[in-house]
Amino acid sequence: MAILWGISFLIIAVYVGARLVGGRRLFAAYDAPVVALGMGLGVCAHLVYLLGLVQLYYEWLFRGATIIGAGLIVLAMTRRYDARVLKQVREMWGRLPRVRTLIFWCIIGTAVILLFAVGVLFAIAATPTMLIDSYMYHLTVAKAYLGHHGIFAIPYNLCSNYPLMPQMLYVWVLGLIPDGIMVCKMVSLVYMIMLVWLTYCLGRRFFSVAVGVVAMTLVMLTRDVGQFATTAHVDLQFAFYVCLGFYLFMLWALQKPEPWVLGLGSLAFGFALASKLPGVVYFVMGVLTLIVSVWIIDCLNRGEARREKNAEKDEVVRRARLGDLRHQAVFLLVPAVMVGMLWWGKSTVVTGNPFYPFFTNSIPTRVEYKQMAQDFLEKDQVYGRFAMPRTLQELKEFGNYVQEYLRNVYYLEANRMVLFMCLALLLGIVGRFYREPAMVFLLVLGAFAVGIFLRSPAWRFLIGLYPLIIVLLWGSVQKFAGRQGMFALIAGIVILLSLNGFWTYNYAGRVGEDSLAVPPHGPMLVRKAIVGYYEREFSQYEWVKYVPTVMGKSDVLLVTENIPELPLLPVAIFPNPHMHSKDMLEFLAEDRAYGSDEIFAYLRKLGITHILTRNRLEARLGDFRERHLELVREHKGMRLFALRSFPKLQLENEGPF
Repeated sequence: MAILWGISFLIIAVYVGARLVGGRRLFAAYDAPVVALGMGLGVCAHLVYLLGLVQLYYEWLFRGATIIGAGLIVLAMTRRYDARVLKQVREMWGRLPRVRTLIFWCIIGTAVILLFAVGVLFAIAATPTMLIDSYMYHLTVAKAYLGHHGIFAIPYNLCSNYPLMPQMLYVWVLGLIPDGIMVCKMVSLVYMIMLVWLTYCLGRRFFSVAVGVVAMTLVMLTRDVGQFATTAHVDLQFAFYVCLGFYLFMLWALQKPEPWVLGLGSLAFGFALASKLPGVVYFVMGVLTLIVSVWIIDCLNRGEARREKNAEKDEVVRRARLGDLRHQAVFLLVPAVMVGMLWWGKSTVVTGNPFYPFFTNSIPTRVEYKQMAQDFLEKDQVYGRFAMPRTLQELKEFGNYVQEYLRNVYYLEANRMVLFMCLALLLGIVGRFYREPAMVFLLVLGAFAVGIFLRSPAWRFLIGLYPLIIVLLWGSVQKFAGRQGMFALIAGIVILLSLNGFWTYNYAGRVGEDSLAVPPHGPMLVRKAIVGYYEREFSQYEWVKYVPTVMGKSDVLLVTENIPELPLLPVAIFPNPHMHSKDMLEFLAEDRAYGSDEIFAYLRKLGITHILTRNRLEARLGDFRERHLELVREHKGMRLFALRSFPKLQLENEGPF
């Protein structure tokens, strides 16, 4: 049944995206589907977001809308689009190289490698294992919203106030399948496939089929892409929309300067910043890259025109015009800003700070959110490791970290992309490829990206630029090699090395190191096997079965610990934990304004009726435990409490927040 829900989910997304980008002659048969699916998923995620604002998260609504929507779309497609789709498939097959060419056999070989890699990742994704961020907040926040039938404010919770567009897709999935954690993981796998597909489109359109095939294979075999494809994370969603935004900006600059192309690119960047706050940086970088590259291409055009007044210029070169960009600036800026305002506005209403959890000292932020953000930023040192050194000691520490950072050039960290960028630049200068428009755009992008590579707080924020850099590198390699045989030999060696690393990390090496628990030996597609795995590997899974027996439909459970079973709890939850910060009860206990009665009143105001925590609650809360809590059960180091004399109260704040 989960497979049918997943297919219906994708059908609706593809159709919505096709209506958004349909009828545009710019897209070919190979890139139209991935653009349509990506845009459709982004639009559908924001429809779910709007449903949450009006408190309409109900299982019957999600299931009914999905069944009706998918049914009507399938009916419409079979009547109107079947002939056109089949014609496009035949055209794509006809464009494939003939058997006699070497590149054809290279394509066949890489296709086998890609299918193998997808199979390995599917086998890992079709298991209940998760990375810590997934159960800590990506899935937990989605589950909390569903339990409360809409989006609501969660004080002392850091992660519910990020931009949450990917989590809206998880809300949709969990609304269809309440325990569909593995289906949420498949959403990430779909985005990985789309990112790889988009990499092929980049190489195919701006260089050649061979460059597209090699680049997509290397992106597929990157360890971190595979890692995030097998867990319910958000980094691949973010990476895809960053890459799609640059792709559409390149199309505008190099092929067709019409407003709707800029608008689609801006919308893609809007979906990126709706997935992660660093999307703002990438959008600014995308706008700057577009302006500078168009200006450089226009300068090259004018120089070429002066040298050869009567020479016929290439159509691609003629397309870049800075004047067109000025006239279409509204399409460049408005879509991304409008999407961003949906999330900045939510964060402003809830926390007082549109860019929470950052800038809490500069922007007035409500105390219950400011305390959590400051505690998080102090403990999570990765966000301060790239701060510019101000003293000799800081300079020494910065130098040591850079030295440590540069030791490994195999994985997808920033050092690898800087290396690739330098190689592409070297090949471009030696071969004088920098006069080509596609090279100009990508090299300008790389120049702007160097600062992000060197100062990025986390390497996973960079995955969206990796396809562009790898396409630039292999476009340069192909031009420099000059012959198909030499290019195929170089690509084959690199692909085999990457395949070895992919196999070692994503299959043989992922046993308990990065996963929540030891992965099973194969996919788990039967509910009985999944439940057996939970009971065997998840130490607190018994609470998932026990808690619903003592809580009513209107009760709310505050969970103050990072337990992996949290997204599985079938009750309304108030998630509070973060691995890098204290929980709500600790903050309240330390605040002089809150005695035991004030803490009780505060929890009553939030509607909380039960608390699930570990044994150290007494040490944190003083007499609050004796006066206001009743122990319901103690098991395996966890305790379930009920608030004494908890009357049914009306919350003070009406609406979603």
